[in-house]
Amino acid sequence: MTSTRHEDFNERLMLSAHRRRMDEERGGPKSDWRAIGLCLLHVGVLFVPVVFCMLLLAGVSLHKSATAAIDPIETGSITQR
Repeated sequence: MTSTRHEDFNERLMLSAHRRRMDEERGGPKSDWRAIGLCLLHVGVLFVPVVFCMLLLAGVSLHKSATAAIDPIETGSITQR
């Protein structure tokens, strides 16, 4: 008796999912501003740390005192012939 209840439940669940998919397909393409915003948020989450690290590296490279301890020879002091 329990197995038939589970089978009925599974069948109803699959039928409702199928109906939902059919309704979505009939509606055609819709521009959903929430989906677009979520996509932009995901892109931002990926690129914000990269931009932050690049800005951090640019800031470190501007300070000659920070690089002088690592490399005593300053490349900017070489003159062109």
